[in-house]
Amino acid sequence: MISAVLIGCGQISSNHLSAMLGIPDRVRLDAVCDGMAERAEALALKCEAQSRRKPLVFSDAKEMLSAVKPQFVAIATGSGSHTILANLALDAGCHVMIEKPIGLSLQESRAVVEKARLKGLQISVCFVNRFHAHVQRLKQAIDAGRLGRILHAAVQARWNRGNSYYTDALWRGTWAQDGGALMNQCIHGIDAMQWLIGDQIARIHGVTRRFQRPIESEDFGCGIVEFRGGAVAVIEGTVNAFPNNVEERLSIFGEKGTVILSGPSLKKLETWRVDGDDETTVLAEAGTAGPVGHGPLYLDFFNSLEAGNPSVIGFDEGLRSLELILGLYKSMKDGHPVEFPLGDFSTVDMAGVLDPKRKD
Repeated sequence: MISAVLIGCGQISSNHLSAMLGIPDRVRLDAVCDGMAERAEALALKCEAQSRRKPLVFSDAKEMLSAVKPQFVAIATGSGSHTILANLALDAGCHVMIEKPIGLSLQESRAVVEKARLKGLQISVCFVNRFHAHVQRLKQAIDAGRLGRILHAAVQARWNRGNSYYTDALWRGTWAQDGGALMNQCIHGIDAMQWLIGDQIARIHGVTRRFQRPIESEDFGCGIVEFRGGAVAVIEGTVNAFPNNVEERLSIFGEKGTVILSGPSLKKLETWRVDGDDETTVLAEAGTAGPVGHGPLYLDFFNSLEAGNPSVIGFDEGLRSLELILGLYKSMKDGHPVEFPLGDFSTVDMAGVLDPKRKD
């Protein structure tokens, strides 16, 4: 039984709680922590109601790690604190799971991953879309060569986030603590696309805008990604869709197959035109995948601990989408495509880039 703690008791924390309670023979939630004590207390009571056991409540992460001495730490705080808390957890000898993104700085995030390696600890990032049934099916088909050479891909996150979304939590949309539509809303689709293609990036051209939201970062971003093997990906993310969310979509085009996933968290298999398959039969059998959440992610993580192998999203896997998005940002800042691998870059390097008085 692994002793676990959870740092960050906001909206996403319920997903982590449900995932841990779903494998009671593997993990035990011993403490929760949040700077807002009432949120930590509320989550502890929710845990007690579901498991008849109340975890300890803390408002300081360092104090909690010292008092509880857990083996596993889940980090579900705002993006800007991820690498700070991951370092604390690793220094305490804990395995770590982090909500997306792993961090906002490539230098700091790479250092966290390297620290985990040196200490022999597992680290993972919560990219739950990889575990959805249709994404898994497509990954297997691509890896088996059934779509032939991948020619191009497209990722769209056409969402709405009104002004109140940002004014209710002032860290959102800031360069120091968040990033914009690409880093916050589009990152899950970007991660899934990169994982499916399975190739290294050669160069990126990005364009971002702040059209109307009261934020520092972008409320719209797009880009073209060229992979070393020749494939090209097109990315589009917005929080300006009127009057509410329109769609989330991931399309993969190969020599011998076209597959499109759509719907919230890509749980709908919309198109399956793969050489040798009857699309009507495949779609009828597939249906719409139900909500997956963090359960399979946690199960994979703890299975990997027992087996001594990296999880599906272990080590460098958590860095790939961060590097891509920071590449889009850097391209916007520099005014031209950028080559990969990307050097040190952070969201804070974007300060002022979208300021209307900037002269290109």
